[in-house]
Amino acid sequence: MPLVKRLFPRKSGAFTPLEKVHSVREHSSLTGFTYLELLVAVAIFSVVITIVTSTMWMGMRLTKKSRQIAQKYAGARIALDFIAGEIRSAFDFRFPGYENFTWDPDKKVLSFWKIACDGMALNIKGDSPIYRATYYQVNEEGTDIIYRKIKSVYPMELVMSEGKMVEGSFDLDIEKAPTEDPQDLPQRVTLHFKLDGKEELQKIVELSQYKKF
Repeated sequence: MPLVKRLFPRKSGAFTPLEKVHSVREHSSLTGFTYLELLVAVAIFSVVITIVTSTMWMGMRLTKKSRQIAQKYAGARIALDFIAGEIRSAFDFRFPGYENFTWDPDKKVLSFWKIACDGMALNIKGDSPIYRATYYQVNEEGTDIIYRKIKSVYPMELVMSEGKMVEGSFDLDIEKAPTEDPQDLPQRVTLHFKLDGKEELQKIVELSQYKKF
């Protein structure tokens, strides 16, 4: 027996330092990961995270865009229904200095007569006042805007209200049926509301000829 082994006998189950190194390496090769496997796992995890994040971001972007489009169409439909409702209640009224029902396709100005409801009568006693409803489209800093102006003409001339009706990227066009007398109300008015130069909303308004004041 060598002298070293006799002087320093190995205890049962004990290993020398060199044997410990070999044991650790063998154990690692059997149960652990190599650096290459770790790098591959990190790369796969990064790719998966990138795909998931991109998908979520794209979904949020599409949702936001869809919501904006829906809001834009909803606002356009509301404005179109409101304008059609006011045209439907237009009156045939002759007043010096004013035409009855007018639409200027070049200036994008629509104007007609109405009788104010009780809430718009400005507490004027007597008959309900006649007022002039005017819609006009302008472009301000690249944005199309339709304004609505209400002007009282009888019994006194006064601008009752004026403000934005709807804004966005659109074009308003109105087609009215021809009449024998230019001062008569048209029997039919067709509203064309083109959004972004592509999609078009349309509204047809039938007018009664007996509505004279």
